[in-house]
Amino acid sequence: MWRVIAVGSAINTRYSDDQSGKASAIRVPDGRTVTEELPAVAAVFDAVREQVPQLRVVDFASTGDDAFVSEDGRTTVALVQGPLPAGFGPGAETQLTAFPTSCC
Repeated sequence: MWRVIAVGSAINTRYSDDQSGKASAIRVPDGRTVTEELPAVAAVFDAVREQVPQLRVVDFASTGDDAFVSEDGRTTVALVQGPLPAGFGPGAETQLTAFPTSCC
């Protein structure tokens, strides 16, 4: 299930220069880990990159950084940042036409 969460300070410090990122989270099924499900998890975030190339998506699969994985190994997040808006209209994230709802 997807949900918007505040980005942890460790992730923001390493990967965001302006603290504006939002995170999308994936929790894998009981008895599985993000590492075991990595191809499926990576495919979800890759789909976001393909759909809206101007978004910056940083995740465990693209960095290998354990800061993107929860202590129990079942949840991972991706930092998603859009370009600075040119006005007051909606941002680049509105271009996602079919944001994945599940992966594993």
